[in-house]
Amino acid sequence: MDTWWPLSIHSIAEDKAIGIRFEGRAGGRVIELTEDGTEHSWADIIAWDPPYRFAMTWHPRVDPEAASVVGVRFTTVDAGTLIELEHRSWEEFGPAEGQELRDGYDSGWDMVLAPLEAAIAALAA
Repeated sequence: MDTWWPLSIHSIAEDKAIGIRFEGRAGGRVIELTEDGTEHSWADIIAWDPPYRFAMTWHPRVDPEAASVVGVRFTTVDAGTLIELEHRSWEEFGPAEGQELRDGYDSGWDMVLAPLEAAIAALAA
């Protein structure tokens, strides 16, 4: 995640963000790292079942009041892998904010995951 996530446009610390730590285990976290050593927790891993799936609460804010849930599944298809992402539990933010956040993420995930798709394609070439 640290090699492909577009920190310059999707981070808490903006231009001070320097990396991401993904703690691959149930109970682990996804943490944004900053140049001054500050860490911002984006997510808590709630399910870890490699190589099939993982799920996490998702709360990438300085002071999160609620969290949605992101689930990712990996399925072997032909000579590759299908990656399915489900982002749910928007109701945790209340009706108005939940809908606003959902609308933003509808196109946001495609843009955020495009560098991952490019990295995978480069590895396969």
